[in-house]
Amino acid sequence: MVPVADGAAEIVARIKATPGVADAAFYTGASPKNQTVTIVDGMGLLKEAPAPVWSVNIVSPSFFSTMGFPIIKGRAFADAELDSRAVVVDVPTANLLWPEADPIGKLIKFGDRASNVAWSRVVGVVGDMRDRERYGSDPLEDFPHLGRVYRAVSVTDSVSANVTGSYPVLVNVRASHDPDRLAVVLRHVLTPTAVDGRLGVDTFLDADHITWRRTRSAFVASPFIVFASIAVALAAVGIYGLVAHSVAERRREIGVRIALGATARDVLHALLREGNVLALAGVAVGLWLTKRTVGWLGMFLGAWDANDAVLFATVATTLFLVVVAAALIPGLRATRIDPVEALRPE
Repeated sequence: MVPVADGAAEIVARIKATPGVADAAFYTGASPKNQTVTIVDGMGLLKEAPAPVWSVNIVSPSFFSTMGFPIIKGRAFADAELDSRAVVVDVPTANLLWPEADPIGKLIKFGDRASNVAWSRVVGVVGDMRDRERYGSDPLEDFPHLGRVYRAVSVTDSVSANVTGSYPVLVNVRASHDPDRLAVVLRHVLTPTAVDGRLGVDTFLDADHITWRRTRSAFVASPFIVFASIAVALAAVGIYGLVAHSVAERRREIGVRIALGATARDVLHALLREGNVLALAGVAVGLWLTKRTVGWLGMFLGAWDANDAVLFATVATTLFLVVVAAALIPGLRATRIDPVEALRPE
């Protein structure tokens, strides 16, 4: 069994001394005793919550600043906060355990009420690191559930890297620049600390498979983009042909209008007005069908893409402009019709 606090402090200090590192923090986990969490609720009563597949996150004090997690209530851990049993909870956990009370200052035990586990005190509530203004609120994240609870690493914590089922010891690093190069440097720095030669250093994008997901999404998006471009091109050619045919059929009518004093603007407006009504109707039907069927692509979309009104409006506007541009070319030609030539009997 290896003391966590000493080992974590040594590794984090070594990493922070590496050029290109802006901040670093230790991270591991531990299961609550008897798979139960006990709290003192807002009425001062003991309350147990089952936690069969849940774990508490044991972190060094600089964890939140390293990860960029905002503290929305209370405070984060102090720099030298060890053995104080301070705890920070996320919003869903606070809503579940203390739904009608302020969680700051409340007691929590990582075990059942009969266990001899020491009580900890909530000192802060951590929010979501995502940009809510950009992506909107996620109902699943806001729904009360036992989410993430963080405890400052203690000198009494220990970990055995050789025991099957033990939690991995992780160090999260914030790079000041070029994270890919820093990952290579850290592999050389941390190699002497590896247990049985087991050591993994990855960027956040690789560790969370974000790069792979982006590559997959880009690969899947490519044929959709090609087919969509072909469809738009065919639609534009079709609309051009319809308007050009309409101009040819109404050549005498247009000639009469021009002879009676109609301006080029009047002629162009008359031709585009009929097509625009059909174009707007088609865009409206397309938006309705998209809204109904976008769920079929759920595995390739983010949680916010299916309800992105700005994206839908941009696509609708683009399609309408394509329709107008396709109809505009034969429409402009119609404004240059010579009334004498148009009215001359065949």
